[in-house]
Amino acid sequence: MNRIKKLVIAAATAGVLMAGLTACTTAASPLGMCGWVVGNGSGGNDRNIHETVYEGENPDFSSGSEEVQYVPCGPRNFRVTDGSEVGLDGAMVGDVTTPYEVVTADVTPVRVQVDAFWQLNQSEEALSSFKELCNKYTCYTTDTNPGTVNAATPGWNLMLSENFSPAMKEALKIAMREIPDDIWATQDLALYDQLEAAMSEAFMDTVRAATGYNVDLFCGSGNSGWSDPEKPGTDGNAFTCTNVRFEVRTVEAVSAAVQESASAQSQEQLTIDANTSRYNSSVPLYGNQTNFWLGVQDAVSSCRDGATCNFYLGDLPSQ
Repeated sequence: MNRIKKLVIAAATAGVLMAGLTACTTAASPLGMCGWVVGNGSGGNDRNIHETVYEGENPDFSSGSEEVQYVPCGPRNFRVTDGSEVGLDGAMVGDVTTPYEVVTADVTPVRVQVDAFWQLNQSEEALSSFKELCNKYTCYTTDTNPGTVNAATPGWNLMLSENFSPAMKEALKIAMREIPDDIWATQDLALYDQLEAAMSEAFMDTVRAATGYNVDLFCGSGNSGWSDPEKPGTDGNAFTCTNVRFEVRTVEAVSAAVQESASAQSQEQLTIDANTSRYNSSVPLYGNQTNFWLGVQDAVSSCRDGATCNFYLGDLPSQ
């Protein structure tokens, strides 16, 4: 039911409400939070959604029979780290502090640190479905001054750990099947981009499977939003839900020995490539004497860097 219809119904029943119910209460929605006016379930009251509430609105509700439940609906992140980063409070940074382990297309086990950038789908249908999921974990807060709960309530974190995180790991597993060992052996940045795009595509299906809802509850942050941001939830105002975005920070072989060997080989190859490029660019200048003059340049560089050098013009001194 859209908001205009709700207002009409509310006006039509105003006389009944004033006859005996507790007075209505108005509370400003916390920044970055959406929610629902719901029946509080006490004294035979229902627990249904009576109205969807968006950031900045002042919902009216009966303090005797209703309450407002809030969840974070603005831009969020979900971080998978190795636990080495520590915040100002001394705690490890990360929603998951052990890298995900998956295998590459070459069947090499790797560890991956990755961030997801997302937000809740704010369409009324999606938020209504999310409310059902949220109820399982009590992932909401009724506090209108959220403070630290805007980061997360315990129930919110539990909801993410049982739904978002498994879907994220499964999407990584699917995406990595197409990525060769070059992503960790040579740290090919193009393969990082390819992995992120493949994860973004796969996640929208894996999270539906994890939650059991055939609607996108989670969208990408930054490029999802209302066609008219000033009037969220109003008739004719569509919410565009884009794919959740991912940033892969590190991909390393599970075997430390394999990773170190690949890193050494990669550095050696970089040196070979640099020397080859230097030689090819010098041939037009030095011709068949290129190796000689490059050797002279290297000798001069060594002298400049501190080596002891003696230069002779003409014949060498007698021994």
